[in-house]
Amino acid sequence: MSPEVQAVLSAVKSAEGHVDGKAYSIEKDNERWDIYVAKNDRSVEVEIRADGSVGDTDEYGLEGRDRDAVTKATVSLSDALAQALEKGGSLDEADIDMNGDNVRWQIEVYMDGEKSAVYIPAM
Repeated sequence: MSPEVQAVLSAVKSAEGHVDGKAYSIEKDNERWDIYVAKNDRSVEVEIRADGSVGDTDEYGLEGRDRDAVTKATVSLSDALAQALEKGGSLDEADIDMNGDNVRWQIEVYMDGEKSAVYIPAM
């Protein structure tokens, strides 16, 4: 596993531990990760800095569609990221996506200078 993938997975774990919830979205923002963690009916945005420390947090209501998708997901964001990045590439962002009863992870990855979406079933 590459150092970048290890850093991403560590950031997700830190955010989940900080909130005691389940991560459902991550996006790269310059030298930090913004990770959205579901806890009950709330969404907490956790900033994880490049050095691994927790930065600012903001709390919002968790939208019904996201809440339903997070509740139904049996594959974690960390597992989906590890699977999507196992062949290399660089993560841009990832979100949980629900279409009808189908729940999946949509992971945007840069590979060889090209951005593409990788879809991982979340159930």
